[in-house]
Amino acid sequence: MKPGDLIRFVRNPPPNNRDTGIWVYEYGLIVNVDKESKQISVLSGKDVINVRDEWCSLASEEKRDFIDDLAERYLKSEVGS
Repeated sequence: MKPGDLIRFVRNPPPNNRDTGIWVYEYGLIVNVDKESKQISVLSGKDVINVRDEWCSLASEEKRDFIDDLAERYLKSEVGS
């Protein structure tokens, strides 16, 4: 993901990606990506907010969302450990 991309994200995710719950998707435009802190600055409406990159996915990827990405990363980390 890079500045200018349209993304789907969760503004207030649970602290642990293993937590269950109902998440509300929002859409925004990436303003900045900080790879070190894994934070993405997103223009959503008239606000610029920071969200964790693991709770984001490109909006153009309609068949896949960040939950799929989270599951895939989780499986790779568990299998790889």
